[in-house]
Amino acid sequence: MTEQAQHEIRKAGLSGAVFDDMEVSLSGMFEQLHSDSNWLPRFVWLKPEGVADKDDFGTVQPTTLVLSERAVDLFTRLGFNHAEIEPYVP
Repeated sequence: MTEQAQHEIRKAGLSGAVFDDMEVSLSGMFEQLHSDSNWLPRFVWLKPEGVADKDDFGTVQPTTLVLSERAVDLFTRLGFNHAEIEPYVP
């Protein structure tokens, strides 16, 4: 996710999210289509380490991300509108 989204998550005080550096690489096709890639924002790795249905960010094994309503609302405000969201039933 972008550093800006990370900042907004921290500002909102959402729980269960840990952030780390990440390496981003661009494909040759991307570089051909976008010769000036300086417009890309800096990305960080969101590592959900919370408990599902308790924290704002958690996981259910093996790979399901569980977000609180507050986290979904924040992502919606930030323009994350291409995610497939389903209600979590413990």
